[in-house]
Amino acid sequence: MREDIDVTGPEAAAVLALWQERSGAGRWQDRLAAYGLPEEALRPYVEEIVRYTKLIALRFGRSVEISLPETELFYEEVYAPEERAAGREPRPLGEAAAEIEARLKAEKTAQQAASWVRSLRTQAEIKIFDQCLDQAR
Repeated sequence: MREDIDVTGPEAAAVLALWQERSGAGRWQDRLAAYGLPEEALRPYVEEIVRYTKLIALRFGRSVEISLPETELFYEEVYAPEERAAGREPRPLGEAAAEIEARLKAEKTAQQAASWVRSLRTQAEIKIFDQCLDQAR
C-alpha cells in the first residue's frame, strides 16, 4: 500500500516549513548545519511522515464519528475554559462546532492509530539472530 500513496512536493514542503517555523528561521539552519544536513536530505523522511499520515487518515478517517453530545461536552469542559484562560470570550457552540469536531476527530483518529499499532506489535513475530547481532557489533 505504501507505493500507492503519493506525496506531492507541496505536501513535503509544507511539513518542512512547519518544522522551520517551529524552530525559528535562524535556529533551523543552525540545527541542519550541526548535523551537516542540507534541507533536501530530510525530504525522504518527510515523505514517509506524510505517507504515514495519509495512511492513518485512509484507515481511520472515515470511521470516526463525533456525536452532538460529545461536541457539547468538549465545548463546556475544554473549549470554553481554554478560551477564557487565554483571555478570549468563547464563540457560541454553533460557530465553534466545526473546529471542535475536527479536534475530536483528530484525537479519536490518533487513539485508533495508536491502538492499531499496538495490536500490530503484539501480532508481529520477531526473531533475533545472534549471528547478525555479532556481525553488527
